[in-house]
Amino acid sequence: MKYRALTIQKRTLMSNVVLGCGLLWLLSGCFVDSQCQSSADCASGEVCINGDCRFECNDNADCAIDYECVNHYCLFSEGCIGCPYPDAPQATSRCEHGVCEILSCDENWVDANDDPRDGCECTPTNNGEEILDTLDNDCDGLTDEGFNCEETNDGVEICDGKDNDCNGKIDDGLVCCPDDMLVVGDLFCMDIYEASRPDAEENNIGQDESQATSRPGVLPWTYVTVEEARQACQNAGKRLCHPGEWLTACEGDTGLTYTYGNEYDNHICNGIDAYCEDPEPNCDYSTTETRYRLMPTASFPQCLSPDGAYDVNGNVWEWDATTNNSGELVGRARGGAFNCINSRKQHTCTYENYRFYGEAQPNVGFRCCK
Repeated sequence: MKYRALTIQKRTLMSNVVLGCGLLWLLSGCFVDSQCQSSADCASGEVCINGDCRFECNDNADCAIDYECVNHYCLFSEGCIGCPYPDAPQATSRCEHGVCEILSCDENWVDANDDPRDGCECTPTNNGEEILDTLDNDCDGLTDEGFNCEETNDGVEICDGKDNDCNGKIDDGLVCCPDDMLVVGDLFCMDIYEASRPDAEENNIGQDESQATSRPGVLPWTYVTVEEARQACQNAGKRLCHPGEWLTACEGDTGLTYTYGNEYDNHICNGIDAYCEDPEPNCDYSTTETRYRLMPTASFPQCLSPDGAYDVNGNVWEWDATTNNSGELVGRARGGAFNCINSRKQHTCTYENYRFYGEAQPNVGFRCCK
């Protein structure tokens, strides 16, 4: 069933009748059937692709350019996290099987710090002559060299747009994020909350689709295609999270099964059995009254990633920026949803839902990275 044809009025209506629509939600790709659902269903060394167990790859050439072949899995390369970096459009960069490099800079732009994360970040000012203005006027990677510098913040570098330790570099070695985002593993920024429409409220998903917001206490943005999610993040000055970024945020440094630990707890995140005393999978379906439901962001205060992102597991599936071998955005849904049979399995960090094919669904949302 495709939901993209729904009008905005129907979207709003659906957000208000989310309770009791069990059959509709069951048609949203949450069945567990005889086909493999994830690689955990397959024999050792095989992976689950389109419901079948087989080898995904034999070498790097079998994988997309920003993936690596590891034990027959095409795994997103850590070195490719965020690459190419849309935050720096003045650079043309590419990641080839784990190595991100800047191929070229736009006219009048220079890669002064040899860091692909911010691309070609410098353009000469003051005719390339260094003056005392906290800018790298000559684009040599240093700021205000040749001038006296007074340390601030006791010489400890923080995200404040200043050269606190007087080494000639501003915010040196730091990942600095907007207030509605958090730093994940000193690598990138991720939205604290699942994306919502700017006019979303506690009981209404909203109608304004101008850009994604990251706010607590509002219904997340659903009925969104993966391309619409990408555009909404871009309009907010961010981007859709890469697969490796999403997985890194979910697992943390220790490779957790769920954001909160390795043992499933039906009460921590919003799943099909979140409102059941009985922790058995799918217990909500055995009742005469449907209790499972979409909830406003951060309604489950313990459902936190290791770095502090809410609802990475449960509530709504989240699109990632998965691409095919041709580089086309296809997206996979991650983290499970509030209405999926077997939350114990589908809420795991490694579970990927490939059955939505980038199309809008009532239980699929997204969050942005930077």
